[in-house]
Amino acid sequence: MSKTNADIVKNAAVTTDVVGGGILTHVQARKFIEQTFENRALGGVTRKVFKVARNGNIDKIGIAARVIRKKIENVDAKGDGSIPIIDPNTGQITGYRAKPNFSQVPYSTVAIRLPWEISEETLRENIEGEGLESTITRLMTTQYGLDLEDLCLNGDKDVPVTDPDGEFLYINDGWIKQISNGGHVFDASGMTNMLDVFYGALFKVPNKYNNGKLRWLMSPRRAQEWEQFLLNQALNAGGSYPERLYDAPASIPTHPVPSMPDDKIILADPENLCEVYTYDVKIRKTTEGKEAIMADKRFYVIHSDFDPIIEELDATCIIKNIGSTVAPLIEGSSVLAQIEAYAADNGIDLTSATGTTDMVAQIVAQMVAKTQGAQADKKPPVLIPEGEPNADWKVDQLRAYADEHNIDLTGVANVKVDIVAKIQEAQSR
Repeated sequence: MSKTNADIVKNAAVTTDVVGGGILTHVQARKFIEQTFENRALGGVTRKVFKVARNGNIDKIGIAARVIRKKIENVDAKGDGSIPIIDPNTGQITGYRAKPNFSQVPYSTVAIRLPWEISEETLRENIEGEGLESTITRLMTTQYGLDLEDLCLNGDKDVPVTDPDGEFLYINDGWIKQISNGGHVFDASGMTNMLDVFYGALFKVPNKYNNGKLRWLMSPRRAQEWEQFLLNQALNAGGSYPERLYDAPASIPTHPVPSMPDDKIILADPENLCEVYTYDVKIRKTTEGKEAIMADKRFYVIHSDFDPIIEELDATCIIKNIGSTVAPLIEGSSVLAQIEAYAADNGIDLTSATGTTDMVAQIVAQMVAKTQGAQADKKPPVLIPEGEPNADWKVDQLRAYADEHNIDLTGVANVKVDIVAKIQEAQSR
């Protein structure tokens, strides 16, 4: 019995038996591609576009800035506020109109495939039996999505043939190469202060794109090294940082992506990164044919087309050549031991902390609280009036004068007359 589109959408996974071994309908194709997004770091944040044609254009529409004009009562005025003239072509009077900006971004999808095979003996001997076929298909579908994300980021048609991953990476040009060639580039060679690196890259992007949607796309290791960089500063230099800085350097949230190289960081609005797919998706399986019969195997293959594009290259920046910004805190000493030692030296209680991240957070919070408390306890300096002390001065001014002139007021009550008498007595000696 054939499956309907509703049946396909309801299924948790699209497997070879579901699609019947042929070309998928548009609904089935979209469902299959969307299924590959589920286990991807960028699956839910980048823009996905589905097209029928393998080559074409993605339409963009935008509105220019500063399009408001001054109103003149009962007049459809021109942009400069002057009275419009009659249009000789239409005979109508038309003043200023704001217009949307239409443009297009070309795409050209590349055909890709993922083939695999399973021996009939494996299916017979495995504890899952026939269920193994669906399990492997689900795993292949998951890997298909992860590889697509890897290609979207790292693809490079100019990769050398000698590269061990050359057959994979040369399929298409990914976002890293596109930004490197047409976006903004910040070279971090020789820089060890990651704060300077982040701000340097951010200042490369025009301010109009810094609208709260930008994200730092970096590898998990790079994100952890950023956290350790701040930890080093806090422990070695006695500094402290706002907790939000750990997850949002330069007030831009981070988004760890396992496929990102450790020495690069992308600054972009994830929705500006676009993945174009066609509906021409095929999942095929055969148990027939000479090779299948002679080798006693089942053969499978997934076919599809894709192209990673960027809608607005001017709104992107890539940081390149990032070296290690983290040095060991103390040679031969564990990070945990040094955190505990720092807390003990500074009288910080970590008994309720769970794990090193929580310890660092509590150290920062208690250091900030101590600093604020010290500032609150610190009294402002007393201004001493000109002239000789007299009963018109305040008590704190008299005592400040006595301190400045090394006059001992021990045992003298806070009475202005008594303090003045003590000061005059000391000065007359």
